[in-house]
Amino acid sequence: MKTRTACMAAILAAQLAGAPSYAVDWRLLDYSPVRSFNDADWALYKLTGRELLDKGADGETRTWENPDSGSHGALKAVRTYKNLVGLTCRQVKVMNSTRSMKGETTVHVCKQAKGNWQLSEPPASKK
Repeated sequence: MKTRTACMAAILAAQLAGAPSYAVDWRLLDYSPVRSFNDADWALYKLTGRELLDKGADGETRTWENPDSGSHGALKAVRTYKNLVGLTCRQVKVMNSTRSMKGETTVHVCKQAKGNWQLSEPPASKK
């Protein structure tokens, strides 16, 4: 489960913000809905993600759908917080489906100085 989460987090970061911060075994995509995404699916997914990250309120869900491919998904802004170095970060639940697969994960991304969102580790839990 953690491996799939890391994989989906890397995908979200790569698609919304540029290169991921962590090494990922990309073969894991064979078991993910994004494996079947076409260019139009990716475009809708990225647009929806960027809009949610930049403008969505905590608790808000944004959906996307490509009727031509049958792919669709939703992204939910779970919470916004500041990390240890003061960057604005967001926890996002990502749900994607194709005609043959469904996948769900939660990722953490932080807004960089240049305005792009980059994959981040979850905040350390308080003991």
